[in-house]
Amino acid sequence: FQAEDGIRDSVASRGLGDVYKRQLDRTIRLEMDFARICGYLRRDPATVAAELKRRRPGITLEQMFDEVFVEYCEFVDEC
Repeated sequence: FQAEDGIRDSVASRGLGDVYKRQLDRTIRLEMDFARICGYLRRDPATVAAELKRRRPGITLEQMFDEVFVEYCEFVDEC
């Protein structure tokens, strides 16, 4: 808010830096969860990611996580 005298109230900015930080945090969590699930399946995360990218060019990290999670759920049902 800017008063008539031109002095602004100090308000903490929630600018693009905050947005990028949240996106980075989410990406890091997804990568960690992806690697953890691959570990449960006893598969190398880099190899799994390469296979998925080869089968589905343009696949996103979220989609890769979803595919591995489904595989994990099927694996748990078999145990």
